[in-house]
Amino acid sequence: STQGYDVDWVLTRSELQKKLDAAFYDLILLDARLPDPIGIKFVKQVIASAGAARIILMAEELSKEFLISAIHEGAAGVIEKKSSLAVFCNVFAVVTAGGEYVPAQIAMERKDDIVDAELKITKEERAVLLRASDGYSDKEISLDTNFQLSRVKYLFMMLRQKLDARNRAQ
Repeated sequence: STQGYDVDWVLTRSELQKKLDAAFYDLILLDARLPDPIGIKFVKQVIASAGAARIILMAEELSKEFLISAIHEGAAGVIEKKSSLAVFCNVFAVVTAGGEYVPAQIAMERKDDIVDAELKITKEERAVLLRASDGYSDKEISLDTNFQLSRVKYLFMMLRQKLDARNRAQ
């Protein structure tokens, strides 16, 4: 027990799944490199398996798209590994009280999502469009951006509408 908290540690995805299947947790601190890098699909699986537990994603250097996607999928917070102990304590307090914590640079990006005012193209759509213009397949775009494949397809559908394009190539 650590300062009134019971703590479990796991080092692999399978150990985490076993713990989530066997017990209920109030809070899960999920390292984005557990011990290998994780994708948004895994974050979504943890959120689905965690019941009422709040999820804080701990990251060092991940793409903003990944972190925004994690929050969108239901993570309650994101914290940088290099943060001070005081910041960790504050984030835990906010999240355990039912709030959401997102670092300022990511929160600003979420509010300023539009990159083309005339066409109303979002940063996510732009990321997909740029990779498609480099010849990436939907699956490659999904892996590169950490967006789910269904999200990539949805973004292409939105882009075709906004750009009045008949197909992906156009």
